Amino acid sequence: MSDITEEMRGASDALLRDLERLATLEERKRLVKPGDPDLVSLSKDIEEIAQRVLLSTVHQRSLTEEVDELVQTDPNAVPNRSIEGTPPRELHKILRDWRDAERRVAEAAVGTAESVSALREAAWLRIEYRNAQEVARRRTDLDRDEK
Repeated sequence: MSDITEEMRGASDALLRDLERLATLEERKRLVKPGDPDLVSLSKDIEEIAQRVLLSTVHQRSLTEEVDELVQTDPNAVPNRSIEGTPPRELHKILRDWRDAERRVAEAAVGTAESVSALREAAWLRIEYRNAQEVARRRTDLDRDEK
């Protein structure tokens, strides 16, 4: 069960970072005059992040449904920590799950529910991995600055 709570933490962290970045880009876009080439570039970046946000919220709903089902079937296995109280997932765990999802994509028949599910999971894990790398990089930068 700790894996699902760690995954919920990763999904929540990623969503918060994407929403922060989305707000920053949208504020910048509001200052750009029509006809400026940066306007199209900013709009594309905003669209890409918005798509990630949607994927993240779908993933989070799926995770919370798993936990809710567990509450009904095995209440003793339910995590007793909030998302905030759960440490972030380790990079190697995310990478392991991502590789597994990619393997399932390769093995599934194209267009099947299994294929679509594995593709969504792989896409989400790619996002989670990228965000976890960013957090690790920031931590390293902070540690270096403190020394």
